[in-house]
Amino acid sequence: MNFLQPRRVAPWILSLAAVGCGSGASDLDPTPAADASTLQPDAPAVEDAAGVTADLATLAPCAPGGTGRLRVSLGLDPGLALRSPEVWLLVRCGPGGAFERVLRWDRTATQTIDALGAGSYEVVGSSFVAPWSSSPRAVLGDGATAAVSITLPPAPSPLAQLRSGASAYGTEVPWRASVPLASGSTAASVASLEVEVQPYVGTPPAASDAGFLSVTAVVRNPCANGQCPAYMLRALEIRTRAGDAPTGLQGYRFPDGERLEAGESKSVPQPMVVRGALPDEAHGVELVLYGEVVLPGNARP
Repeated sequence: MNFLQPRRVAPWILSLAAVGCGSGASDLDPTPAADASTLQPDAPAVEDAAGVTADLATLAPCAPGGTGRLRVSLGLDPGLALRSPEVWLLVRCGPGGAFERVLRWDRTATQTIDALGAGSYEVVGSSFVAPWSSSPRAVLGDGATAAVSITLPPAPSPLAQLRSGASAYGTEVPWRASVPLASGSTAASVASLEVEVQPYVGTPPAASDAGFLSVTAVVRNPCANGQCPAYMLRALEIRTRAGDAPTGLQGYRFPDGERLEAGESKSVPQPMVVRGALPDEAHGVELVLYGEVVLPGNARP
């Protein structure tokens, strides 16, 4: 499941996305994707808050500042808990994320999120150490309380992590950066994750005073001999910050069996849209690519 879903973008934004053959989608799109490989609920079941049986069509449009609340029970796999990750929660209302809020997990067994308007909600949990998980949807009415639960897995592990920093800031738009992939050995990897970030042009995917970014990502393995590793690509996640405060969260899952061989490039098939601002002294962008290294000699499935 991806919490990304495809969205309409200007043709010039697709420059990097044309490389490779990924086929996932973005969960932030108001229009559901036929291939739901981006952040979407792990379970389709709807959990009604006690006493709430309202038809979804009659609910208010996910307006902030309501009187509803969610109780989020978050569990970490023991292998993940040992790494003490900084977990973020993305609260999304409506089938396309008409309203969303990003906050840190307070490390309690059950975290209460209040001031929510009536609507259908899901909560996405992100450890940035292994791919995210999502809760079933919960329906909130005015003054209602609903409970959802999420368990975060320990794997697959990161192949690459990219974090904007003072040395990487520049005045050019788009903002570009790259980072090598893990090699699985002591040798340096020639494969890389390349990222391009620019302001999103188009109708914002959610009601917000904040800006949005359009992010393209390409994974390249230019190795020209059989001694370099291949890679199984699993997922890509993006976080944005304003100072130390979370502002945006987005993710994409590659199709099962997406393997990057020597001489190949793979990309997210279209730009991912995430709330945030271009990296500078006050804003940051972070990306992590998950997957496995396939050492030379391992047969291709």
